[in-house]
Amino acid sequence: MEKITLEGAGSRILELKTFPQGWRAGRVFLRTPWQAGQQAVLGKDALPVFAAGTPFSPAVYELTDALLEAGTRAVLTLTGIPEGAEKPYLYFTRQTFLDGPAVLGGKEGLTVRFFVHAKDTYRGQIRIRSEIFQKPLTAGIACGAGDHRLQFFLPWENLVPGTERWDLGQGRLHTLTLEGEHLEPCSSTFGIRELSSDGTGHLLVNGRRVFLVGETNAGLSPASSGKSWDEIFAFLGRCGINLLRFAGRVPGEEALFAADRAGFAILAELPGAQGRFDREMAKSQLSALLRSAGVHPSLFFVSLGTGLSLHETSVKEARDLLEDARRQNHQILFAASTDPEAGRGGPLAGDDFFCSTGYQDLPLRDTGREEEPTYDGVLERIRAHFGGPVLSMDAGRFALLPPLPQEKERRESREADLFARMVETAGLTETWEKNRSAGLFSSLLFRREEAERALRTKSLAGIVFRGLFDEPGEVMPTTGLYTGRLQRKQGSPAPEEIARALAPTRLLILADRRCILEGETLSLRCGMANFGKERITGPWEIRLLGEKGSVLAAFPGMEDADCPAGGLTLLGDELIPIETKHTARMLTLELSAAGATARERIWIYPRFDEEGGEVVLTEDPKEALAALERGAAVLLSPPAVPLHFPAAAPLAAAPWYGPFVREKIPEETMGIRVDRTHPLFQDFVTAGYADWQWRDILAGAKAMVVPRSIPDAASLISAIDGPFGMRRLSALLFLEVSGGKLLLSSLGLLQKKDRPEVRALLHGMCSFLQSPDAVPAARIDPAELAKLVQ
Repeated sequence: MEKITLEGAGSRILELKTFPQGWRAGRVFLRTPWQAGQQAVLGKDALPVFAAGTPFSPAVYELTDALLEAGTRAVLTLTGIPEGAEKPYLYFTRQTFLDGPAVLGGKEGLTVRFFVHAKDTYRGQIRIRSEIFQKPLTAGIACGAGDHRLQFFLPWENLVPGTERWDLGQGRLHTLTLEGEHLEPCSSTFGIRELSSDGTGHLLVNGRRVFLVGETNAGLSPASSGKSWDEIFAFLGRCGINLLRFAGRVPGEEALFAADRAGFAILAELPGAQGRFDREMAKSQLSALLRSAGVHPSLFFVSLGTGLSLHETSVKEARDLLEDARRQNHQILFAASTDPEAGRGGPLAGDDFFCSTGYQDLPLRDTGREEEPTYDGVLERIRAHFGGPVLSMDAGRFALLPPLPQEKERRESREADLFARMVETAGLTETWEKNRSAGLFSSLLFRREEAERALRTKSLAGIVFRGLFDEPGEVMPTTGLYTGRLQRKQGSPAPEEIARALAPTRLLILADRRCILEGETLSLRCGMANFGKERITGPWEIRLLGEKGSVLAAFPGMEDADCPAGGLTLLGDELIPIETKHTARMLTLELSAAGATARERIWIYPRFDEEGGEVVLTEDPKEALAALERGAAVLLSPPAVPLHFPAAAPLAAAPWYGPFVREKIPEETMGIRVDRTHPLFQDFVTAGYADWQWRDILAGAKAMVVPRSIPDAASLISAIDGPFGMRRLSALLFLEVSGGKLLLSSLGLLQKKDRPEVRALLHGMCSFLQSPDAVPAARIDPAELAKLVQ
């Protein structure tokens, strides 16, 4: 088969005299990337599609007869091919040729399928060979003019002993070659794998339970990233990802072949028309995808779309399409819709798998506020009527601040310069990078929490994250830890750090509390999620480490760990007594087993008896103002409600979920930044961002909008606003008012004094106000104070 690549788009003159010698005795085809709205016209007539493509895989047109009538020159016009798409090309075949080899595994053996495209009647011997076949398959065929799909069966015992199967992380591929009398050979790679469910929601690959850790592809491609698909999958693998979801799109052949080689799983969603179900469009796209899908072991899941609105009639049409698809390829799991946002109605009858952020009124992903350590509650509801694999979708969808553009970027991009000016106008230039860094740290922390929560859930097949990468072409990227070109952002974790946070095989520590009073006993549950291939055994131990890594106590397990592959094994429960040291500490729990380790931070607080000493603690702004006029030191912390903070924004413990929308500035903030070296936090050990000890403190809290007249140094706990709100926000201000010293909090602390971390924070505030270090960075008058709190 010979090829001629067509450079550029638009009209082109085909010089027939430059075609390969003898081409008139064969057939000529045009292979072009298929996109919505594309059209191929030869002369004045639109060409019929010989083999339909999907919006991201090629379509093929036959030009033979039209070119034979064109003389020595013909005008070919192509429209709808976007910049950077694969180049179209012509290829020349014999009158009859072989095409579309595919291999499907089954219980008894392999089924080999392929097409014979015959211009006239064909009779001859077909030979099917592979390096894993003990001997080639041969068969005589006779077929008339037209396109014919043939298939042959090969029992398992006819494979070479020890033939390796394709698996996640191990793209074991083999080569299939078709040969026929008077026909050109045709070859393709394939992998042998079996995909199934055990009826309890676990996904099985080759009979082994696996756990999928996915990332949603919102436009990542070689054209957008500057990387080949092989490089893209290699990078994702370094990040601990083993599944790529193509949101509302079908991967092209290059992506699928690269996923095959990398041992990746693929979730493909047929493109829809604004959430409406178009039966003819879905049928065409599904047919085009399945034509070559049998050769791709990486294609695990296929849905008819995302966010589809299916009514009674369209539900039946969708089911019929899926039933026909299963008959064509039983190695793929199908569903009518993968709907991460609105899938709370549950899976449709006949779906093979279910993806959503929740079901009915229960979430299937962490919102930062649930106290349950697993999703077992929502899975129990789903399991009442659905036994297939369930995946938690759109996890880790955190908003992040984009980096400030450099001078060169400002000079080269009007949008970048405008953005930098907006930051300057808002007075956020000095704190922007600090806020961005705090968001990066907490986003990885919460991604890890979501992954571990999913691993602890009994019958969850996987978790699909979103926002690891920026979307291509985004002027002010607000989600990714990495750019759309797979470049690490300043302060972002390395791929290996992400992999440790998301790994499906790891040790897990579940503590009943993260904030503990000294002298109490901490209850732990230790386990190992093992979704590798081998049983893990050996002694295990839990240790309590001090601030500098010193071992404070060790608690070896009573029995050796025995963790079979394919699930979560509980190692045991431990009771850890906490010694009294009369000082706030952050300690580390370290679980070790079979050469692996896991760590969790816990916070220990003294038992503070005194409330405020000479400091006036009050919820009443009027009482606070009267005390300030007497020159007193005041801690004012009213309930965090609109009555007291009418202009404040809700405060989030973590970067809030979802991308920014220009037309609607989100009310909720993106977490907090803490001046961790400030003496106020001497009895409240903290990082520069919200960790576990902040969760209850920030629940229901508010963020005050700080005027430009108050310097950044006056804010001891800063809230992080989004790039389109750009408000200066604070949850704790230190000010001089009417000669007195005021700590103004919008955290609602006095309503949460039952929590040891809250009492420690209050103690630190009161101790600071009575110390010589308590020198306010700003002075405001009572009228200005009334704008902050009422």
